[in-house]
Amino acid sequence: MAANTAPIYALKGAVGQVVMTTGNTNLNGTGQLYDVVSGASDGTRVDKVVVQAAGTTSAGMVRLFIYDPVADLHTLISEVRVDAAVPGASVKAFSQTLDMLPNGIMLPMNVVLRASTHNSETFHITAFGGLYS
Repeated sequence: MAANTAPIYALKGAVGQVVMTTGNTNLNGTGQLYDVVSGASDGTRVDKVVVQAAGTTSAGMVRLFIYDPVADLHTLISEVRVDAAVPGASVKAFSQTLDMLPNGIMLPMNVVLRASTHNSETFHITAFGGLYS
């Protein structure tokens, strides 16, 4: 008999957030990384990630990684190109939303969504999804 034949739904919403300020040019998961959200005991689904600058930006990248602590492995899953911008009355600060639907990113227990910024600029990273426990 096949397992997991009935759909399951998140029990409650999940929001993970972090403020990044320290630059990290590495693409291999070394250097300064920031934990955005971790997998709960029965798993966590990430549906959307918002990258929001909190000031002036120069051309660069924000990177998202999945960290598996059992294998001690970081996997680069996305790079967001950051445009140069000086926010003011008629210019918005840099912002981008990554839509992970229709299936989302599933984080098993203790697996972590991490982020880094290429340049030492301030970014707010917010992940929205659901908890299964």
